[in-house]
Amino acid sequence: MKRKPKAQGPIAPKAIKELKKQSNQKILNLRDYRDAKITAENLEKTIINPEKLRDYDPLHAIYIYARNKLSVWIFTAMTAWTANSPS
Repeated sequence: MKRKPKAQGPIAPKAIKELKKQSNQKILNLRDYRDAKITAENLEKTIINPEKLRDYDPLHAIYIYARNKLSVWIFTAMTAWTANSPS
């Protein structure tokens, strides 16, 4: 018996549906994977370096890092979502 993942909010069910659709494809475009990897590496470089956070209170440094990482992730997700949305 497979358990369905619990989806929170209006975005999660759509994201889960899209991931299932992508994972069921028979033909894979390797160029898309390569481009996605390059994009992910470039985005990872934009995230603040933990070494720069040494002067902050540790709890505040964690907050800064998490907020920065989350904003990059949300930007990526929204960019991908709008690119795949029908016009």
